[in-house]
Amino acid sequence: MRIAYFINLDIVQHTGIIKKVLSQIEIWKQNGFEVCLFCVTSNHNNKKDTLLSNEESVKLYFEKKGNLPFEKIKDLFNLNSVFRDVENDIIQYQPDVIYFRNDFNFPFFLKRLSKRIKLIAEINTNQVEEAQLRAKENLKGFLIYLYFRVIDPIFRKHTTGMVAVTNEISKYFLMKGHQVAVIPNSINYKRFSQNTFQTPPENKPRLVFIGSPGMPWHGLDILEELSESLPNIHFDIIGTKKEDKDNVTYHGFLSFDKYNSIINNSSAGCGSLALFRNQMDEACPLKVREYLAFNKPIIIAYKDTAFEKYGYPDWVLQLPNSKERILNSALEIENFIKNSRRFKLTHADTNRYADANVIELERIGFFKDVAKS
Repeated sequence: MRIAYFINLDIVQHTGIIKKVLSQIEIWKQNGFEVCLFCVTSNHNNKKDTLLSNEESVKLYFEKKGNLPFEKIKDLFNLNSVFRDVENDIIQYQPDVIYFRNDFNFPFFLKRLSKRIKLIAEINTNQVEEAQLRAKENLKGFLIYLYFRVIDPIFRKHTTGMVAVTNEISKYFLMKGHQVAVIPNSINYKRFSQNTFQTPPENKPRLVFIGSPGMPWHGLDILEELSESLPNIHFDIIGTKKEDKDNVTYHGFLSFDKYNSIINNSSAGCGSLALFRNQMDEACPLKVREYLAFNKPIIIAYKDTAFEKYGYPDWVLQLPNSKERILNSALEIENFIKNSRRFKLTHADTNRYADANVIELERIGFFKDVAKS
């Protein structure tokens, strides 16, 4: 089976997505699939010094940055553009299916290709609902909402299969009568050697948190309030740089090679604490998958798609999806972290929840079902 994988993003800025895409492709190839990645990027017109630098099955296309998306506008009217080049190359590749991330826009060349090749979309969020929440904030938010209202039926009409990362997202497409699979995010456990795991130090329990500034649903402010209530716990915060406190270290942005030792030395990992700010109750963030790959107990404040499927073991502390109730759970959180050494997790305990080598087999099965339909 041959798959054309299409993405349209900044390959330098969105390294997390690129890692996920390359991990998926690696596992698909290991299972006998032929895969070629077709990537339109606004940053680099070559693969040098990016995560794609050593990848052979990649075709890279350059889209100039500007105030207006001229290449997308030309594609809309079927004019010569970078997307026309992608379209021609995919036709020449002759895939059985086209898999693409449904991000900000639905490229119109995919609409044209859908007449001859089946499309499967990866859905990471319900864009219409999210845009509706922000429609009243300003004119830009309202225009984005109108755009998604127009583009959504076009996208759904021409896409055969949908892969939703959560049950919550899948409900919208199931109601519309689409062929849908729910497959949570995952990471490749082969990147993590069991021999590198360390037992956290006994002197002071440590909680690690990966979160980016400007993303209120991560709940960094809630974690900071918790740190004031839990002076006997040390908080390692990766992705944000501030002045350190007595029991809080802000490490700023770090590469994987730099932050893996911090996770390794932690007692437990903490996921997002404020999904309620996006009116969401379910997620499957990649950062939590990394904690699991390091065999760390986790603290979350939402429904996690993988655990909804298989159940919540005792090494997962699931908090309420509410700021007030999370803060009121400080004692429970402290006891969980202090007692985390008793779990002694291995990959055998965590792989069905997070390992791409297990979870991607479900996606492969869905590809085959769509191709036959």
